[in-house]
Amino acid sequence: MSQLVSIRRVTVVADVLLESTLLENFEKLGAKGYTCTDCRGKGRHATADQGFTAAFVRIELLVQPDVADKIVDYLHRDVFKKYACTVCSETVDVASTDKF
Repeated sequence: MSQLVSIRRVTVVADVLLESTLLENFEKLGAKGYTCTDCRGKGRHATADQGFTAAFVRIELLVQPDVADKIVDYLHRDVFKKYACTVCSETVDVASTDKF
């Protein structure tokens, strides 16, 4: 039986136009990889329901806790004041931390 190790999953939902900038900064902050998904929805700032055109991107990162903290700090400091964006972080268990 493999031993599970706890790391953090950070999920960011932002305007699709921010995707490349966010990903570049997340990598600079220590993220080794990510998963991006186009998404639509409704929130406090806007409704993004444009049929097949995604207005938002959902970015998921599996990272070490210190990297998760850096990402959240960066978003609070540099992104939230200018753009509609949301972030959540949760502890998840993975079989190997070498990749993260």
